Amino acid sequence: MQAVEGYVENGQVFISGVLDRLQGRRRVIVTILDEPVSEFQKSNKSELLSQFNSMVEKSNHIELKLEDFPRFDFGRAPISFEEGGEN
Repeated sequence: MQAVEGYVENGQVFISGVLDRLQGRRRVIVTILDEPVSEFQKSNKSELLSQFNSMVEKSNHIELKLEDFPRFDFGRAPISFEEGGEN
């Protein structure tokens, strides 16, 4: 059994994802939920990937410093496995 999500528009069913595990003819049961699809759910994956890549390109010039990501204080010194130690 496999569950997929999608939407219905003008009498056609559009699924998100690929049904690659199924071979041959299979029985399906379609349940229609009575709720609208948000604009985010309507967007296709290539559009979202394009937007993500655009944000990455815009952020490439930003120089991050170690102070931008403070460490959590565990109350003890961190363990470094690269420095060697007792076996």
